[in-house]
Amino acid sequence: MEPASDNFSLLEKNTRGLDVELYRAGVGPEDGTAWLSNPNGDAGMDYRTNSVGEGVKVKSSHCDASHGKLSGDLVPFLLKVDIEGAEKDLFTGDTSLINRFPLIILEPHDWLLPGQATSLPFLRFHVEAKRNLRSSLRTSRRSVTRSKAAPHLAGAGSAA
Repeated sequence: MEPASDNFSLLEKNTRGLDVELYRAGVGPEDGTAWLSNPNGDAGMDYRTNSVGEGVKVKSSHCDASHGKLSGDLVPFLLKVDIEGAEKDLFTGDTSLINRFPLIILEPHDWLLPGQATSLPFLRFHVEAKRNLRSSLRTSRRSVTRSKAAPHLAGAGSAA
């Protein structure tokens, strides 16, 4: 899932020939509409989606169990989450599809949005799903998690 047209074009290019399903949408608490903004303009890739009418109107989607190929018996492997503070929306509501991923790499953005506790739903998700959490802050702000379904990933490296 990627809402920004330039990033989506790059995503298409980088995954050409692979068996992947791409969605041009932002992450939200439910399917609908969001607004995409880039606070740093063309100088950065800090795209953010929000529910108020500021920025470019884009499709918003929640990662629930009805998404395309993932609605069947397919077992996903890796979920990389770098969504500039929208992790609060992603880990709110139905997380059954997200929990099917044995490995989740997340870049938390509490530092970017002080006082908003954007990582709190992610941490609650882990406690409720009884997942293991491995955090690496040496080289980045990302956290790595693995489920009980993939204990062989215990030695997975940092999320750098």
